[in-house]
Amino acid sequence: METNLDELLKQEELWWDQRAKAHWFKNGDLNTKYFHQKSSQRKRKNTITNIQDHSGTTWQDNTKLHSIFLDYFQNIFDSSYDYFDNTIYDVVNNMISTQDYNFLNTPFTALEVKEASRNIKANFAPGPDGLTALFYHQYWEIIGPDILDYVLNILNNEGSIKDINHTYISLIPKVKTPIKPEEFRPISLCNVILKIITKTLANRIKQILPNIVHKNQSAFLSGRLVTDNSLITFETFHYINKPRKKNNGFVGVKLDIAKAYDSLEWTFINNTLKSMGFPPNLIKIIMLCITYVSFSILINGHPTDPFQPKRGIRQGDPLSSYIFILCAEVLSDMIDRDQRNDLITGISIAINAPPISHLLYVDDIILFCRAKPEEAKAIMNILKEYQKASGQKVNMEKSQMIFSPNISMEFEKEFQHHLPIKTSARIHKYLGMPTHFGRSKEQDLNFILDRVWSKLKGWKEKSLSFEGRGVLIRAVAQAIPTYIMSCFLLPKGLCEKIERDVCSFWWGSNDNKRKIHWCKKENLFKSKFEVE
Repeated sequence: METNLDELLKQEELWWDQRAKAHWFKNGDLNTKYFHQKSSQRKRKNTITNIQDHSGTTWQDNTKLHSIFLDYFQNIFDSSYDYFDNTIYDVVNNMISTQDYNFLNTPFTALEVKEASRNIKANFAPGPDGLTALFYHQYWEIIGPDILDYVLNILNNEGSIKDINHTYISLIPKVKTPIKPEEFRPISLCNVILKIITKTLANRIKQILPNIVHKNQSAFLSGRLVTDNSLITFETFHYINKPRKKNNGFVGVKLDIAKAYDSLEWTFINNTLKSMGFPPNLIKIIMLCITYVSFSILINGHPTDPFQPKRGIRQGDPLSSYIFILCAEVLSDMIDRDQRNDLITGISIAINAPPISHLLYVDDIILFCRAKPEEAKAIMNILKEYQKASGQKVNMEKSQMIFSPNISMEFEKEFQHHLPIKTSARIHKYLGMPTHFGRSKEQDLNFILDRVWSKLKGWKEKSLSFEGRGVLIRAVAQAIPTYIMSCFLLPKGLCEKIERDVCSFWWGSNDNKRKIHWCKKENLFKSKFEVE
C-alpha cells in the first residue's frame, strides 16, 4: 500500500512538473508547491480573456475569440503568389557537390531514425495526439519496430503523411497584456512521429549545410557561433561611429522581417531546393512534410476548427530552421552578387580585413554599406525582388539604420528617400548583445541585472526549499550573464550587484526587512574545484 502511494505521489509530482514547464528543475526535487504556483502563473499569463478584431471592437465571447483568431491566421497562411521570374534562383544554382548529392540521395536507415527519436526533448508540449517524446523514449522496446517501419516507409517509399501531419498552433504572448491577434507568437505543436521524420531529415541536411551556406550566416551550423555575429556587429558599428570626412561615411541597417516563418512561400522553397541541386526524392519528402498539413489554433486549451494553409513553415518543427537558412541563402547570395559587381560596398574594419556587407542569423539581418544613394537603391532593389519571390516582407517601421557621425542631415534624407527606414542614434541590441558602449559600460549592461532579479524576485523564495533555491541560482540566475560574458568583461560593480541580489534571494528578504545572512559571501561563491 505504501509503495503504491509513493508511486502515485511521484506521478503527481511529475504531472505538476510538466505543467509548470520548469525545465531547469530535475524530477524528484519535490517542490510541488512551486510547481503549483508556476503552472497557475503560466495559466494566468496565457489565458486569453478578450481580443480586438480588425475594426477595434473588443470581444470576450469564446466563439467570437475562435472566429477572430481563425480569420487572422487563415489570412496569414493564405497565399497570393504570382511571381514567376526564375532568374532570382541563378545565385544559388548547383551549390551541392556530387559527393554531397550522393550522401543526401542514399536511403534512410533505422539507425538514423533511432538517433532522431533520442534527440527530441522528452517533456516538450505534446501535439494533437497528446503524447510527449518521453512516452516514446520509455517504451521504445515495445513500439520501436512499428515506429521504424512507419517512418522508413514515408522517408524511403513516399508513404502517406496526412494522418500524422495535423498540427496545433499554441499562442505565446509577445507583450505583457496582448489585446490583438498580432501580439501573439504562433508556435506549432506537432505529433512526435512527425517530429521524428522531420528530425531525421534535418539531421542529414545539416551535415552538408556548412558546404553550401556562406559564412555570413551562422545559425544552427556546425562550427559557427551566435557570438561570431555579435562580435563582428559590435566591431563594425564601432568602426561606423568613427568620425570621417564629411559625407564619406557608412550605414548600418538592422532589418525586421514580419512573420518570417509564416509568410515563406512553398513555391519559393521548392524552387530554391531544386536550384541548389537537392535530390528530387528528398525534395518531394520535404515538400510533403511542409504542404500536407492542417492547423488548429489552441485558444485557452481548446482547438478551433482545422484549416489548410497555403504557405509558411512551422515554428517548432525541427526541419523548419534549416529550410529557412537555405531560403535566406538566396538573399545572402543576391547581396554578394551586387557586392562583386561594385553596386554595394562592404565595410573593412582593418587593413586586409574582408569587406562585410551583411550578417544573417535566421531572421535577424544586418546590412552594411557606404552612405551613397546608389547603394541605397541597390539594397532596395534586392529587398523588393526577394520579397516578391519569397513572400516575406521587411517591416520598415520596426527596421532601423544608423549613419556615421559626419553624414549631414540632407545626405541622410537623400539616402532614406531610396531606402525608407527610420534612422536612429544607435541600435541598442543585436542577438541580445549590445552593439555599442557609451561612457558607462555598467549602465549599458544594467539589463542583465534586471533579468537576473526578475527571475529571483516575488513568490519563488517563499515556495522553494533551500535546495530548490540553489538549483534556481545555479541553473537560471548564474546562467543569464554567461552569454554576455562570452564576449565582454562585466564591470566589477555590476558583478557585485548580481551577487548581492543572489544572496538576498538565498537567505530570504522582503521590502520591509532584510534577513540575517548566516554565512559570508566569500564562503558561498566558490569554484567547484575549491569545494572539498
